[in-house]
This record gives sequence, structure tokens and C-alpha cells, in this order.
Amino acid sequence: MDDLKFQLESDYKPTGDQPVAIQKLVEGLESNYKNQVLLGVTGSGKSVVADTSVFVKDYLGSITEQKIGKLIDKVFNTNRECVVIIDESEIIFSKDLPIESRLSTYSFDPVTKKSSWKEIIQFVRHISHNQLYSIETVCGKEVTVTADHNFYAIKQNNFSLLKSEELDQECYLPIPLSIEEPKNPLAYINLLNYIDDNKKVYVSIPTFEQLLPKYHTLLYKHLTPTKIFNLKKGERLYVDTYNKLAMLIPEITNNITIGSRHKKFSTKTSVSITDSL
Repeated sequence: MDDLKFQLESDYKPTGDQPVAIQKLVEGLESNYKNQVLLGVTGSGKSVVADTSVFVKDYLGSITEQKIGKLIDKVFNTNRECVVIIDESEIIFSKDLPIESRLSTYSFDPVTKKSSWKEIIQFVRHISHNQLYSIETVCGKEVTVTADHNFYAIKQNNFSLLKSEELDQECYLPIPLSIEEPKNPLAYINLLNYIDDNKKVYVSIPTFEQLLPKYHTLLYKHLTPTKIFNLKKGERLYVDTYNKLAMLIPEITNNITIGSRHKKFSTKTSVSITDSL
């Protein structure tokens, strides 16, 4: 058996960061390392731009469409103690998060060729590359990605993993025709999910004065003393400022209302879905 040599033959060629990863793994074997862990594999879905919309499902089963950048920022800002830095990327492993903070997303399984809800294993944030690709399908789906992002695609009757730059008009991308509905029907919607930050919408925070002693340092870091004084007296925040604070202080979302410039036109952010809605 000692005279037998194992030789691997394959048509696949290493791409992206794979050559460097392979080199390091080989060096580890030559150094007689007993254990090695490979992190940040190519094609793990971490190379889309912040403005990309994704469907996510929380631990209660509620499904929302969110911008991945805002979603990632919220996860990182509320779970700073879980952040791990590897090379140039910030990473949070879902197993380190409390159960109520874990999320699932609708994803494609290359083995079964089916789409289903899968728990998100990692949240990764890093600086975008200079070169970006805009991928658009004939049905109008569009996504902007970095050059090293990978897609499962059918090209010339072959189903394989292709880099962004390898896609062309001969490629077909798997897109789900429908998404499984939640087990429990949607009972309400959060109006803040449908309001752009640049809209002149005001948020009233009735619990602000009670939260001030607990988050004194954090609030004074992001708000001026005059603004804090006025908020204690009932002044409201622009929705963009409120959203930034909500990422840092989840408790601030309790019992809030939103409205126009005139205070008499206001409503709760949670609206029940009825036949008349």
C-alpha cells in the first residue's frame, strides 16, 4: 500500500480565492497539521452589494423583504460581542446568536435542485471590490455582485458553478417560481419596512426618557444634548435617524408611532391586516 499513489483527475480549475486556499492547505499537510479549517469558501453568497433585496424569515416565521446591507448592519450593531475578524472580513456565526436573532433565507440547493428556507449560518461584512457586475435575466430579475461571486447556471446543457464574468446570454439561472407561505398567515405589517429613509416621516418615542439612563453614553454619542433634551419633551426624530438608533437600541422600538409634520396625523407602525386594508 505504501507504493500506491493517489492521483486526482478533474476538469475543474481553481478560481477566485481557491488557489491561495489550496496552497495553504497543502502547506498545512506538509507541516503535519492534524486539523485544518477552511473559512470563507468561494460561492458562499457573501459578495452581493448592500442594496440587494433578500427575503428573510425570523424565528417566529414572519417573512420580510429587506436590503441586505441594512440587515447585516443591524445584526452587527446589536451583536458586537459576537463579531470575529478574519482577514478583511467581519463575521458573525449564527450559532453564537440568541435564538430570537437567528434568521433563514430562501436558497437554492445544488444537490436536490430545489429551493427552500435554510437557516443563515454566517453574516459577513467586508469592503466591496472596485469592479462590479450587474446580472439581469429576461424576466427582469437583477442583482449587482462582485467579480468573484459565483452562480449556479446551465450553460450548453451543463449545470455548474460559474463566476460573474463567465455568465453570458447562453446561460440559464435557476429562479424559484414561488415561495412557500408561512405556516401562520400574516396578521400585520410594519409600516417602517415600506418607508424610505429620505422621506419626511417623523417617529415619536414615548419611552425615550425611561431609556435615557440605561443608554446615556450611547445616545449622547449619536445625538446632540439639545436634541436629547427636546426628545425628553416629546420632540420626534426623522425616520432615518430613528432607524440608526433602532439598530443600536432595539428597546427604542416599543410603542412608537409615526406621522407627518403635523403631530395630529400619526399612527402605530404595526397595522393589522384586515379585509378593508
